[in-house]
Order: sequence, then structure tokens, then C-alpha cells
Amino acid sequence: MKHLDILNSFINLKKKKRPHYSNAALARDLDISGAFLSSILIGKKSIPPSLALKLVEKLNMDDYSKNEFLKGIICAKYSNSIFESILNDINTNEISTYLPIFDDQTSILGKWYYIAILELINCSNFIEDISFLANKLNISNDQTREALLVLENEKAIIRDEKGNLIKSENYLRIPTIKTSELIREFHLQMIDQATQELKSKTSDNDYCRRLISGITFTANPDLFEECKKEIENAIHQVSSKFSRGNCTEVYQLNVQLFPLTK
Repeated sequence: MKHLDILNSFINLKKKKRPHYSNAALARDLDISGAFLSSILIGKKSIPPSLALKLVEKLNMDDYSKNEFLKGIICAKYSNSIFESILNDINTNEISTYLPIFDDQTSILGKWYYIAILELINCSNFIEDISFLANKLNISNDQTREALLVLENEKAIIRDEKGNLIKSENYLRIPTIKTSELIREFHLQMIDQATQELKSKTSDNDYCRRLISGITFTANPDLFEECKKEIENAIHQVSSKFSRGNCTEVYQLNVQLFPLTK
């Protein structure tokens, strides 16, 4: 059950931040018994709506994780009933579990190509070769070695039983509920990659392999949060669809929505 994966991930995240925090402490914070919490975590008990909202609050889930968690609870409870068609309409049948990255793992955002290499490993044409990776991303061999070392140290990549290099988790994300200098810097690096794409790749073939678009419009600030959530959901839906089938390339999807007026 993917909502339980999300729940356990955020519990582990809280324990990582507070080493002495336990399931018993969480049960106390939720005003439930430890036995009831244990039954929930192994899937024996369903999560009541009121408790689900408490979990979101106590575990500081970001908006995307909150939405996926709550939709997952609905999907688990009603997927075999008359509500199945409704669930399909709101895309709960394709919930992706993005496991949160711990604070001490955020060094994988230090350089834009760390994440790019992490995704390249999932491509069907991936070759575990320094020169191959460097050429695919137009970086140096030294930068490639540095990236692999960081990803290995942060346990973002591991070896499978055959000794092949793989991602430790298919989906990773850093839940953010406030501004972060590290994440701002990462976005700036990716925006710079988009700028270089526009400046240096000017052929018709380059144009056909990308979409760089935008719109300037009048806006009602009261609707910002609602629209932001819709954009965030759309980002994940597009990336999920684009990642189906035979994947041979790594793409970056940037979104910038900001006020031009003061």
C-alpha cells in the first residue's frame, strides 16, 4: 500500500531528525495506543480520516506528500467498490511513491549533474562507464567520478545481486515546507541549464526535442495556493507519463511562477 510507504518514510524522517523519537512517542502525540499504530503501519488497520489529518500535521508532510497520502488512503479503502471509477478520475490509480530524502542526504543536490546521473542509471541504454556518462551530460570525467562517489556515499545508488549499479529507490524527492538555500541553488543551476539550452542549441532538431514556453497574465493572489497545487500535480503526472516504456534520455522539467509586480 503506497500510502503506508509514504507514512513510514515520514516517520523515519522524523526519527532521523530526532534520534530518540519512537513509534510510542508518535502514538502518544496522536492520542492513540501503540498497538493501534503498529496495526496501521503493517496494514492491518485502516486509517480513520481524523487520524490521517493528525498524521499529516505531526509528521510535517509537504502538500504533495499530503495529497498522495490522503488519496492513497481513499484508494486502499474503496478501490474494490463503487468508488473505483471516481478514484480513476482523480488519478489515484497511478499514485507514485516519492520517498523523502533525509536532511543529511541533500548533498545529492549539490550539483545539477548528480541528479542527472542518478536518473541516467535508469535508462535502458545506460552503460556503467565514466566516459559514457560524461559524454551524455557534457561534463568532465572528474565531475562524473565525483558525482558517483557522492551518490554512493549517500546510498542513492547501490549494487544489485548481479553487481549492476542501480538506484536505491525509483522515486526520491525532498519535501519542502519552507525556503532552503540549497534547493534554491539547485533550481538556479537547472535554470542555467535551460538558459544554455536556448543559447547554444539553435537548430530545428534541438527545437523539436524541447518545450520552453511561458505566459504573462493578470493574477488574483487569493488563488495562488490553489493554482500552485494544480501545477505541482501536473508536474508529477507529466513526468510519470513521460517515464513509461523505453527511456533513453534524461529530461528536466522546470516551472517558474512568480510575481513581476512589487
